[in-house]
Amino acid sequence: VILDPIKCADNKVCGMTSSKTHTIWLDSTMSIQLLRITLLHEVMHAICYQFGICNLLDEKQEEMVVNALSNGLFDIIRDGDVKF
Repeated sequence: VILDPIKCADNKVCGMTSSKTHTIWLDSTMSIQLLRITLLHEVMHAICYQFGICNLLDEKQEEMVVNALSNGLFDIIRDGDVKF
């Protein structure tokens, strides 16, 4: 993971994942909470790349799946009241 002041389009939360270099870049100017959320989001992208899920989805579908999984996981971690 590389923290760098990345210039994001439209001032959106910004992170990038490279499946070729196995690198995640995060915008170092974000708040700690946005860094955490974005890291989970980018890890979900990396998992999708690693297991070939991205090959089954177009870009919009991939973002929808990654958003749902990363937001759900963040909620579970934040709330901390999940029982298995």
